[in-house]
Amino acid sequence: MASSLSQANEGRSRFDGTLAGGFEQFSITSPTSGFQINNGTTFKFQGEKPFGNSPLYLTSGVSYLRTTGDLNYNYTSPTATYTASNVNYLADDFRLDIGLRVKFFNTEVIRPYIEGGGVAGYLQISYDSSLRTPAVIAAGNDYKTLEDVLEFGYYAEGGFELQTGTNWGVRIAYNYLNCTTRNILTLKNQNVSYTGSTYYGGIFWDL
Repeated sequence: MASSLSQANEGRSRFDGTLAGGFEQFSITSPTSGFQINNGTTFKFQGEKPFGNSPLYLTSGVSYLRTTGDLNYNYTSPTATYTASNVNYLADDFRLDIGLRVKFFNTEVIRPYIEGGGVAGYLQISYDSSLRTPAVIAAGNDYKTLEDVLEFGYYAEGGFELQTGTNWGVRIAYNYLNCTTRNILTLKNQNVSYTGSTYYGGIFWDL
């Protein structure tokens, strides 16, 4: 036990990296209709750096999420307005986050923690052949099949670390996300506000 505690204590002054993966569930708060998103798979790389020997850490990470959904397409181009219901899309979401983490029992082998911070993302929406309805094709040919939009928000997280080796261990966590996109032109120029709940596990190690 003394050896394990020594290993955990060494982790207080190092820079750790974490590679994790999990599943994200969504709840749309706006718009109230015409936009649906399915559960997705997410992968994340995160680094952390302690403030001296305190239990407070600065964290920064990048994550990638892929998911699907459907929406009521409504896009006005310079030449025509294109509308279609229940159009399927594929979403690729790239996020950057920065935050602060507090670890409890910081010198122990098992370390619960809480964390919070801000998020900025780049969301890419790709529409499949369900967009090409007879009405859309008849209206013209300058409709969008791909759209990129920025998003911003905040997150809160809780979990625990288990030190299983001198320089590595495992992490289990729950992450809550609240985000809002910029206006989506193909969604009648509306933004989307949503919350996400991610349950993930990963491995951390000394960089």
